[in-house]
Amino acid sequence: MNDELILVVDDSIEVRRWVIDILVQQGFATCTATNGVEALHQVKTAKPDLMLLDLQMPRMGGIEVIDRLKDVGVELPIIVMTSHGSEAIAVDVFRKGVKDYIIKGGDVTPDAILSIIERGLAEVRLRRENERLRRQLLSEVLERNPIFISYSRDDWDKFVNPLVNYLTQEGFKVWVDQHLLQVGDDWMDKINESLADCTYMILCVSPRALASTYVKFEYRYFFHQQKPLIPLICESTPLPAELLNLQNLPYHDLPKLAKFLKTMMSKRL
Repeated sequence: MNDELILVVDDSIEVRRWVIDILVQQGFATCTATNGVEALHQVKTAKPDLMLLDLQMPRMGGIEVIDRLKDVGVELPIIVMTSHGSEAIAVDVFRKGVKDYIIKGGDVTPDAILSIIERGLAEVRLRRENERLRRQLLSEVLERNPIFISYSRDDWDKFVNPLVNYLTQEGFKVWVDQHLLQVGDDWMDKINESLADCTYMILCVSPRALASTYVKFEYRYFFHQQKPLIPLICESTPLPAELLNLQNLPYHDLPKLAKFLKTMMSKRL
């Protein structure tokens, strides 16, 4: 059973039925459109993996569909369906990124159509597999590179807890000391161990954090170990001189922070 969805675009119901019968017998899912306007709607809503596209249709022809998709940056394998005598037009649209063409009717066989479709889907499958591997590798990198969150406990409810929850949902491995008691050598031992183990630090910047002896100790450890340290500006306050040359990010744009972290970690792939 194939899991790819193929969009069949033709104003002829006979052609649509002919193609769909071939596809369904091979286990493909299908959706249809009778003109270019409907085709663009189906691409947006159904998100097909490949499109079989007639060139001459009412309301909007196939060439305009190709141009519209190219203008908005949609990457979709397109196979043109054309009649006998129109092969020159089909060849011309190759310059627009069309993968192949099918001559409707005549001596074309189901096996020939399926062969053309399989060639078109090969790129989709390769791109999908590459994306799966990229996500798997990134997940492994996130797991191997824990993030130490340095902060003032007075900022936990307003800033730090939402930050930790967001980063965890994004797949990051985060370490905070919120559940440790601030007493005894055991607490400091765990802090020191985590500072050594964590690869990245996010410093939650606020007046309270920068006034904390513990926070200063933590970010200075990372600074002197030359580990990546990201000041996250939770509240505007002057940064100490040793942090001025570091790239800081605003707390109000956590997606930007996550993207920045993933970009840095991806370089370790």
